[in-house]
Amino acid sequence: MSRCTALVLIPLILSIGIISIMDVSAIAYFPPPLKQIVDGIAPENVTCTEGLIIVLKASDNSPACLKPTSVEKLIQRGWAIEKESSIITPTSSDSCSADQLMIQDKTNNQSCAIPQDALEKILEGAIIVDESTLKTSQLITKLAMYSANSETLSQQEIFNIATLAYVYGYSPVDVMEARELMVKDLETGEFSVNTMINFQELLGPDWTAVVSPNRDTLYSPTYLDLAEEPLVFHVPDLNDRYYTFQMIDFYTNNFDYIGKRTTGTDENDFVIVGPNWEGEIPSELDRIDSPTPSIFHLGRTLVSGEEDVPIVNTIQEEYTLTKLSDWKEGKISAPQITTYPTYQTEGDFAFFHNMNAAITENPPPSNEQDLVDLFAKINVGPNQAFDEDTLDDTTKQTIKDAIVVGDNLVTYGSDNVGAKINGWHIPSPETGEFGENFVLRSGTSKSMLYLNSPVEAMYPKALEDLDGDLLTGKNKYVIHFDADKIPPVDAFWSVTMYNSKFLLVDNEIDRYNIGDRTSGLKYNEDGSLDILIQHEAPEDTSNWLPAPTDGFYLINRLYNPQEPALNGDWAPSGITKSTFE
Repeated sequence: MSRCTALVLIPLILSIGIISIMDVSAIAYFPPPLKQIVDGIAPENVTCTEGLIIVLKASDNSPACLKPTSVEKLIQRGWAIEKESSIITPTSSDSCSADQLMIQDKTNNQSCAIPQDALEKILEGAIIVDESTLKTSQLITKLAMYSANSETLSQQEIFNIATLAYVYGYSPVDVMEARELMVKDLETGEFSVNTMINFQELLGPDWTAVVSPNRDTLYSPTYLDLAEEPLVFHVPDLNDRYYTFQMIDFYTNNFDYIGKRTTGTDENDFVIVGPNWEGEIPSELDRIDSPTPSIFHLGRTLVSGEEDVPIVNTIQEEYTLTKLSDWKEGKISAPQITTYPTYQTEGDFAFFHNMNAAITENPPPSNEQDLVDLFAKINVGPNQAFDEDTLDDTTKQTIKDAIVVGDNLVTYGSDNVGAKINGWHIPSPETGEFGENFVLRSGTSKSMLYLNSPVEAMYPKALEDLDGDLLTGKNKYVIHFDADKIPPVDAFWSVTMYNSKFLLVDNEIDRYNIGDRTSGLKYNEDGSLDILIQHEAPEDTSNWLPAPTDGFYLINRLYNPQEPALNGDWAPSGITKSTFE
């Protein structure tokens, strides 16, 4: 059976979940095809019990339900023939059924398809337009899981598994690359970890190493290696100042937070413990358990303008990381120098070499063992050795095709990280706590690596105005917030301007964002607020956010958003073309 064979798969039950698909008690049972036909079901509507595939008997074109391992043999013997593709054109505006994805081909025609057919159409240039990244992720996972019990994999099964493996592994591979770019010494090949790194000035338009930087906080980004022993993180008294340290595992899940919202602003010591360490923790330390040995420890400390920077620098100097053994003896730990496998960039299969290295260092959680076992069938996963030299040309091409489709799925996840309201793209409430939504996880990594969980911060992004036109400095715009629609936060909010290269915009008044801490900001008599967005300076610049001459986009940051923002009752006001002078 070729990779492009399109068989009609059984309905996939979304409520089963990734792991419980192997649980017999959860399987949906249907009578044999003949019994269904006798009971009045049309032959074309016959459904197979979960785990079986429907084909047509060559003798009379009647439907039959077969085990996946039997289908190829019986087709080759002439006993069975492939049933026509299950792609159906939607007849109404309703979304596709639970076991289908909506796709759109190159001619913009939309249709509903089972995941098998959808993946093949993606390879031909189609895109997924279904609204649910979780549904997409669950369906492609279940599709691949049908191969779990196959002893000898067909090319189709290899394709399905490799596609899912690419989507699953995208985030840890992305983290592997980011760590190498940030803390690897290119001359020695060594990595500096477990030592505080502090950005000591607000980033400006000349800073190009970070895209979409904020102007509200100073960053303290550090990679931690917890394989050897726990680390003690000391926080000074911040005197009620907002700060947060985002704890991100190697799969980009935010597993914990230290900061004003969660732990307050008093002086404190926390001990961060890796998954494999055993030992006694002193009672005076607040324990935080990490699910992976390597994590990203991303700090942000509020700055209220350039004049506040020296004060925050003093605070940053008091953030410290110390090995637990040194802390017990009152010592200060020296920076730790270590090595990791080199991130590979050459070759058609570099991704899977990187994936093997990343998840060998940081194994998946135990509840994903079924996926680990599945990926091992193509030599991908913890302690696996992917060797393309042992593959025949057909299998090599199958895996290359899977990489293409997998990357298209990642792009789909990147383009659909949340809802679009009033022209603003609002990240999904699942952000940072992705669970089984590997499509959203990988898509978020591609577009906004290390994004905060919404409860800590939300980042609505706008690329177009309320009319649907792309934002450009050739026009003048206004964002009008009614008095009861000012961004609802417990910490602070801002709107930041970025050019088409995702960088801050140079301007005559050195204003790169505007928000509740902007000096001289003027509210209307009724308590509402107008933010003026244009290239040329208005007569009154109090509420002016300067724009470039060409295309741009905006991010409305809400730190510690209140419940109306979290539950969707509030959304940023639309950006309208302005007549303000």
